Amino acid sequence: MTYIGDGRDDNKNRVYVMDYEMNKGRKEYTWNGSSWDVVTVAPYSGRGAIYGGVVRADGKPTIFSSKTKESGGTGAGEFREHVWNGTAYTDKIILDANSGATALLDIGVGKNDDTVRVYAANFSEGSIYELTYKTPYLASYATGLDATEKGNNDEVTIFPIPANDYFVVDMNSEKTGELALYNSMGVLVKKQSITNKSNVSVAELEDGAYYATIASKNKIETKKIVIKH
Repeated sequence: MTYIGDGRDDNKNRVYVMDYEMNKGRKEYTWNGSSWDVVTVAPYSGRGAIYGGVVRADGKPTIFSSKTKESGGTGAGEFREHVWNGTAYTDKIILDANSGATALLDIGVGKNDDTVRVYAANFSEGSIYELTYKTPYLASYATGLDATEKGNNDEVTIFPIPANDYFVVDMNSEKTGELALYNSMGVLVKKQSITNKSNVSVAELEDGAYYATIASKNKIETKKIVIKH
């Protein structure tokens, strides 16, 4: 798994890679103009996930990593947070090996309350952890969300992807709702009331990945959107 983003809050995109091979760990690659500079984000190897975003109250970008239990070894099944401290990445356990949280599903606003959260999967139990930044992180099950329900009750459709000047939100069985659009840093860039099928203009927004949260009477859904003019 690979994540591309700014993990150091210096407006430079970097490539973050999960290496399957033993003793390679999770790495950060920065292009210096002629070659890649490599820094270790997390020392452990094996199957898992790596992703990033802004969820902390201090606005610092965060890299998240995990390791599946199937990979074995110390820390198998743990879910970790890594923050650049100026010289290296910190390594902090958010959920221990007993949690079973071995994959990161997404980072975004899932409750329409302007709070960016992390959603991690426990595939063995078919459940999803919701992580809210506190001191320490507040971890809870996303009640009513599991792997089966999330796939079968996906009622909101957004197209086209990638979007150019606009995209369409089709609410299907829902009649009205509220859309909030966030950029990859978790900043709210647009809010709009929507009906059964609504056009949302994005002509004024820059190219890139965004997260749309659609809140209706019965549910809240978060969708990833790519804008490319």
